Amino acid sequence: MNWASSKSLYLLILILLLAGTQFVSAQSSQDTPRVWEAPLVIPTYELNPPNPYPALLDWQRRKWRPVYPYPFLDSLGTVKTNKSWKAVYLENEYLKVTVLPELGGHVYQIFDKTLNRDIIYSNPVMKYAMVALRGAWVSGGIEWNFPDGHTLTTVAPIDYVTRTEPDGSATVAVGDTERVQGMQWQVILRLRPGRRVLETEVTLNNRRPVPGRYWYWSTAGAPAAPDLRFNYPMREAYPHAFWPVFKFPKEKGVDIGRFSEVPNFLSLFARDSKRDYFGIYYEQADWGVVHVADHRELPGKKTWTWGTDENGDVWIDKLTDGGGQYVEFQGGRFETQMEHQFIAPHRVEHFFEYWFGVNRMGGAWNEATRDAALRISQQDNRALVMFAANERFDQAELTLQSGGKQIHSSRVDLDPAKLSTTTVNLPAATDASSRSRSFEAAQTESAGSKKSRPASCLRVIRPRVPQSGQASSGSITWPQALW
Repeated sequence: MNWASSKSLYLLILILLLAGTQFVSAQSSQDTPRVWEAPLVIPTYELNPPNPYPALLDWQRRKWRPVYPYPFLDSLGTVKTNKSWKAVYLENEYLKVTVLPELGGHVYQIFDKTLNRDIIYSNPVMKYAMVALRGAWVSGGIEWNFPDGHTLTTVAPIDYVTRTEPDGSATVAVGDTERVQGMQWQVILRLRPGRRVLETEVTLNNRRPVPGRYWYWSTAGAPAAPDLRFNYPMREAYPHAFWPVFKFPKEKGVDIGRFSEVPNFLSLFARDSKRDYFGIYYEQADWGVVHVADHRELPGKKTWTWGTDENGDVWIDKLTDGGGQYVEFQGGRFETQMEHQFIAPHRVEHFFEYWFGVNRMGGAWNEATRDAALRISQQDNRALVMFAANERFDQAELTLQSGGKQIHSSRVDLDPAKLSTTTVNLPAATDASSRSRSFEAAQTESAGSKKSRPASCLRVIRPRVPQSGQASSGSITWPQALW
C-alpha cells in the first residue's frame, strides 16, 4: 500500500517549533549571495511602434477591461533580431535567478545547481502573441499579474532596485504604479544565504481613497512533457466555470492531472483546498517544481494547458521558435479567476511565495513547506521517508506515531544538496489509518551556529484543540488526507 495514494490513510503532521538552533556551515566568499546587473542577449521579434492615441477599450478583440491611458501593443513584428535585454541576476550556492525588469519584472530563469537544470520554462526567444490586456504577451518564466491577468505592464519596462540585506540576502525589488486605477504592486525576489529556495515577497497597495478592482496571480511556466503531472492538493476543481465541478485527478475516466491525457486547452481551479503547496512533477524524469504559500493568503491554485491536439500545437508556433509546448501552474489571491474583488481604500496586502525544485523522490511529494518537500511511501511493514530540504538541518528528529503512541524516533541530517532518506520498520499490528508522522526541526547547537527561525510556515485555519492535560505550546497540527 502506498501512503500517498491511499484515501483511507490519514497522516497527522505535527511540526514542533522548539527553541533549537539551526546548523549553518561556514560559507566561502563564493557562496555568499550576490546580486548584479548585466545584459542578456535573447532572439526577439521586436514590436512595431504603438498607436500614439490610446483607445478606451479593445473593441477589436471585444475585451471590455479599460486600458486607457496605455496604448495598445497590437502591431507584432515579424523580424527576429538579437536583442540585448537588461537583466538582474541573483545567485547563492544553490540557485541562480534571472529577472527581466524591461519585461514586466518576469523571472526568466531559475537554475538549480543541485539539480543541474532550469526548473521553469525559459522561452529561448521573445515572440509576442495577442494574449495580454494590451495585446502583446510572451510565454515562459514567472509573470506577476496585478490588478488583472496578463496585466498592463506584463511586457513593459517597470521600476526595479537591487540591494544586499543585513543578513546577506541578495534581492531585487520589481514593481509599478499602474495608471488605470493608480494602484501599486511590488515583488521582492530574494535568495537567502544557505537556502535553496526563491522567496518572493509581494505587496499590493491601493493608494486611492476609493476601492480598487483587482486580483493577483503569479503565473509560472513549466516545459510540457508526456510524464508531467500537476501535483495539486485538491479533489474537485472548477474548469474556468462554477459549473460543472470536475473531480480531480480523474474526471469521467480521464486523468486531467496528467498533461498527456488532456487533448484540448483546459484551466482548472482548486475548489476549497486547505493546503499550502502545489506544483508539477515529471514522473519518468523524476523531478519537479514546488510552490508554497499560506493558503489563507493565496487560496488560488490554477493549472493551465494548451492541450495536446493540433489546436494546442498552433500556439507553439505563435509563441516560440523551438521552445516547445509548456504548461502553467499559478497561485492566486482568490480561489478562481471568474470574478474580481475590491481592495479597500488605502489598504495594503502583504504575503510570501516560495519556489524550489525537487529531484529523485520516486514520485510527487506528499507535503511541502518553505523548508522542505516530503514523500512517504510504504511497502509491507516498512516506510520510506524522503526529504528534499531547502536548508541544512543538523540532527533533526523524526518521530512516527500510531494511535497516539510513538513507534519510531531517529535523528536525520538534512542537506539541500541531496535528497535525505530514511527507512522505518513498522510494527506488524500497526493500523495504517491511525499512523502519524511528526517532524521535529530541532537542531543541536554547534560552534558558529545561528539562532533559527521556526522550521515551518505551515498553518491552518482551525487548529486541533488539545485535550485537557496535553501540552500545546510550540506546536502546529492539522489532520489531512494525503492523496
